Amino acid sequence: MIDADLADGVPRKLRVETSTGMAVEGSPVDFIAYPNSMREPWLTAEGRRRTRSADMALDRILENSVPLHAYAEHYPKLTAAPVAAKQRKSFGENGQFWKIPKSDWTLVSNVAVSPRKDIAPLLRGVAGDLAYFDLGVRKGDDVFPLLFPAFDLERLLEQGYAALCFAARSSLVQEALSKNPRSPFEMFLTLIGDVAQSDRLRTKILHIPHPGGLLDEDQLGDTSGLHEPVLRDHLATLAPGATLTSRTDRVFPAVQVKRPNTDQAVSVIIPARAEGAMLYECIDSLITSNPDCDLDILVVDNGSQEQETAGIFADLEHRGVRLLEYDDGFSFSQINNLAVEHARHEQLCLLNNDVRFPQEGVLSELCSRLADPSVGAVGPLMVRASDIIQHGGVVLGPSNGATHACEDRMRGDVGYGEMLCVARQCSAVTGAMMLTRKSLFQSLGGFEETLFAVNFNDVDYCLRLQSSGYRVVFTPHCYVQHFESVSRGRELASPTGNRMLREVHNLRLRWRDVIMNDPFTHPLLSTDTMPYRALCSRHRAPGPRTSEIKPSADLPSWI
Repeated sequence: MIDADLADGVPRKLRVETSTGMAVEGSPVDFIAYPNSMREPWLTAEGRRRTRSADMALDRILENSVPLHAYAEHYPKLTAAPVAAKQRKSFGENGQFWKIPKSDWTLVSNVAVSPRKDIAPLLRGVAGDLAYFDLGVRKGDDVFPLLFPAFDLERLLEQGYAALCFAARSSLVQEALSKNPRSPFEMFLTLIGDVAQSDRLRTKILHIPHPGGLLDEDQLGDTSGLHEPVLRDHLATLAPGATLTSRTDRVFPAVQVKRPNTDQAVSVIIPARAEGAMLYECIDSLITSNPDCDLDILVVDNGSQEQETAGIFADLEHRGVRLLEYDDGFSFSQINNLAVEHARHEQLCLLNNDVRFPQEGVLSELCSRLADPSVGAVGPLMVRASDIIQHGGVVLGPSNGATHACEDRMRGDVGYGEMLCVARQCSAVTGAMMLTRKSLFQSLGGFEETLFAVNFNDVDYCLRLQSSGYRVVFTPHCYVQHFESVSRGRELASPTGNRMLREVHNLRLRWRDVIMNDPFTHPLLSTDTMPYRALCSRHRAPGPRTSEIKPSADLPSWI
């Protein structure tokens, strides 16, 4: 029985005990109670803002999510009169600029965008020369958010997202205009200079997580002009031999950039236990769908006992597959670290045995991404047998941990902001299939064996890559099928769930800051729903941000 005085609409922690005073597993729990109904107590609770957003609050405890179309509630002046057209000057085919009064900044945007008059305060005190904004998209009487990540070079090249609305120091804009840019995208590329200097770009290009302007939904398609010819000219000197494949059936630009790559040698590491038929199918489809690759396949047998599996191992060895033994229980981190020492090639593909390759050329696409020396790891789109997406990159924040993006969508879905149409950076990609470099993997100490023996070792590795200056890229331009945890089962449904909880806590301790504000998602997106479904009722991190990632704490091994 709960004390009636606690039914006041205020979130609390509740400790749940047995009759002997022992805490029940999972305690404490989040607890909230109301005297009669949720609506009125929620709206009238002390300290609660009386806004339309609060009125639309969904039944959530932590973030109090609100629908995407509540965006204008955060920016009540967004739909007010924009900067007058006569104050804006045009350039190129689809560009415009506006000198922001009482500042040394100039706003540059696509002509479809109506800039905000009250944008100057967002740039006050900004330490940098270039910053880009989100956009509000008007559909009928509602305004929906077009929210962007911190600077993402891969997505910029393929989609040009940051060039829709950005601000730069006025002197730099004038210098760029003297080169007669054809579009805001070309001006943006001119301003950032050599895109190979990714470490400099990571810290110098700022994302202002607020709208820079407003446009109508039917004008979105007008923003994609000239993207491919501008990009082709830009890459001609920076990445000679790069090929472009363009999609014209998308609202935004959707260009696949394939960098020249002469290294098709890949060592593939596959941990396995039993499930011999599934392993054979995995390797057979890997070989047949990647005919141009020089494959060095290592299977690490984690204590298989079945006679049938032994026979399949023998068949695989006849096909050139190498077999390693590991009998010290199940530690995904140790298994992979052991196998990497035996890899013959510099390019490493870490692969689960429950993956199948229905599409040709997956490794070729991944290798072309890794050909950029600033890229440290790459992962593909992964789908279940039902064609529901299982992995679209990793998002940090939901449930104060890590989750896969786009698991609520089907293969072929364009995704929020058409993010499933172009390659993009993310905080991590799954170790179920990840391409990285042997030298890089070993220099960083491989997977962390003590803190993340089974779970989140891939997330931790990717975050360590980025804190060392490398980029992590997800590409939807290739896909594999993943049958997820067939060999070892589900963690939470077994006693080993306690181990998973410990590793979640370790992730939160080591990477607290990035979990609270993943640079490759948006701090206005809710973290108590699936990614990209709803907004927070309050902005989590309203200041300018970069894509730089640093660890929150260097945990001791005995923690």
